[in-house]
Amino acid sequence: MATSEQQRQTYRLGPRSTRGLFGYITAIQAGTVGAGAIAAIGLLASSHSVLALILAGAIAVAGVVAGFWPVANRTMAQWAPVHLTYLTRAVLGGTRWSSPAVGTGVRVGRAGELQYPLALPAPLQGVEVISARRPGGEVGLVFDRRQRTLCAVLRVRLRSFGLLSDADQERRLASFGALQNELAGDGSPVQRLMLIKRTVPRSSNELAAYLKEQSGGRMDSASVRAMFEVIDNGQELAREHEVFVAMQLPAAGLSRSARRRLSEVEQREYAGAQAVDQLDQVARHLEAAEITIKSVDGALTPRALARMIKDSFDPFGRLLRDRRDLLAPAQAGLEPAHAWPGSTVDFRDRYRADSADHVVWHIQEWPKVPVTAGFMQPLTLRPDLPVHTIAIVLEPIPTGRAMREAERRRVSDEAAAQTRAKMRQIETSEHRARAEQGDREEREIAAGLSSWRWEAYICASVPAGDEDQLEHAVRQIESACTRSFMLPTRLYGEQERAFTWCLPLCRGLR
Repeated sequence: MATSEQQRQTYRLGPRSTRGLFGYITAIQAGTVGAGAIAAIGLLASSHSVLALILAGAIAVAGVVAGFWPVANRTMAQWAPVHLTYLTRAVLGGTRWSSPAVGTGVRVGRAGELQYPLALPAPLQGVEVISARRPGGEVGLVFDRRQRTLCAVLRVRLRSFGLLSDADQERRLASFGALQNELAGDGSPVQRLMLIKRTVPRSSNELAAYLKEQSGGRMDSASVRAMFEVIDNGQELAREHEVFVAMQLPAAGLSRSARRRLSEVEQREYAGAQAVDQLDQVARHLEAAEITIKSVDGALTPRALARMIKDSFDPFGRLLRDRRDLLAPAQAGLEPAHAWPGSTVDFRDRYRADSADHVVWHIQEWPKVPVTAGFMQPLTLRPDLPVHTIAIVLEPIPTGRAMREAERRRVSDEAAAQTRAKMRQIETSEHRARAEQGDREEREIAAGLSSWRWEAYICASVPAGDEDQLEHAVRQIESACTRSFMLPTRLYGEQERAFTWCLPLCRGLR
C-alpha cells in the first residue's frame, strides 16, 4: 500500500492475461509461424538451389515476424484478418450506408398514433428501442432480437468524486463492489453491466428557458433572437458530463409453456418488469454510494433513451434537439425510430455518423502499478478534452468457473517459473506481478467476492470533416490515457463495429 500523510488504499488491476494455446503463444501466432515453416519446408523440398534456401529462410523469418512483431499494439497476424475484412467490405460497398427510411413515409396506426419507418446500419440489425409499462409510467428498453437480450438504462450523477477525500472515494468504491457482488450472485438475471461516462455539448435550455420567461414569450423579437445566437455560440465551447448505468437481461426468461401461452408483446412486458425490478435494486446500491439517480422514476423512458442514443451518434446536432424540447416539453426526447443515424461512412481510422466523426480506442493495458481510486482523473476531469465517451462493459463469472480458471492460471504460472529456473532466465517484475495477481484472485474468490471480466473503450467525437481537430483530439485522448497509466489501441479497420460497443447495448465482450 502507498502511504502519504495517512494510509491510502491502492488497487492493483494486474497485467492483462496473455495466455494462449501454448503457454503465452496464441493460436494466431502459432498458426502464422507454422504456416511460414510449412511453406519454407515445401519450398526446400521442391528445390535444392541456393535461391530456394534464401527464399525459404525469408519465408520462415517473415512468419515469425508476422506472428510476434507488434504494430500499433497488435501483431501483423492479428491485424491481417481485420484489414482483409475491411477491404472486402470496401470493395463491395459495405462501408457506406444511407437510411432507406428517408422517403418511405409516415403512417397512421389503428389507435391514431404515427408510425415511423425504422432502418439501421448492418452492425445494429435486429436492435430497437421498445417500451415496457410500469406503475407510474413507461420504461425504455433496448431489445436485441439476435441476442435475445434487453438493456435498461439509468442516468446518474456523481457528487464531485474527484474532489472527495481518499477515504470517501474508497467508501464509494466499496459500495459499488457490494452492488457487483449482489448482481453476480446465484439467481441474478443480470448478464452484463455497463458504465458509460460521456461529455457532450452543454445544453443551453436553462438559459433559453430563462430568456423565454423574461421575454414574456415574445420569441420573434430581434433582441431575443440576438440573445439566442449568443447562447448558441457559447454552447460550442461548453461541455456537459453525463453518466449512465446500463444493465443487460435475457429477453427469454419464461418457460416453454409460458412462451406458447403469451404473445410476443406480453413476453416483452414480462421481461420489462424483470428489468424494472433489477433497476430498482441497482438504484438502491447506487444511492448507498451517494450516486444520485437523475432519470425520472429510475430508468430512462423510451423517448429519453432514444434521445440518449441519438446524441451518441450525432452529438453536434444536440442544439436543435434541445431547442425543440424547450418549445415542446411535453414531447421531450425522440421517437424510438429516430434514435439511429441517417447516414454513416466507415473509414479505416474513423466512423462518420451524421454530423460527427468518431474515433474508437480499446484499452489494451490497465495500470500495472498500484493506483488510487482516482487514477482516471486525467481522462475524466480534464475540461479541455474533446467530446468523448468512456464505456466499460462488465460480465460476472460464475464462482465455480472463476475458481477453476484461477487454479489453471496458477498451475501455468508455476510451470512457467520452473521452466525459467531450469533455463536460468531472469524473473521480471511482470512475471512477479502475474503470480501475485493469481494468488490475489484465488484469495478473493475463496473469501466470497465475485469475479468479473471487463473491457473498456473510448470514443472521441469531432465535427465531420475537420481533420485538424480530429488529429488534435486523438493526441489529447491518447495523452490522457497515458497519464492514467493505460495503453489505448486505436481500432483501425473496425471503427463501425467498435462504435456500437460505446452504445448502451452491453456489447464489447466476446
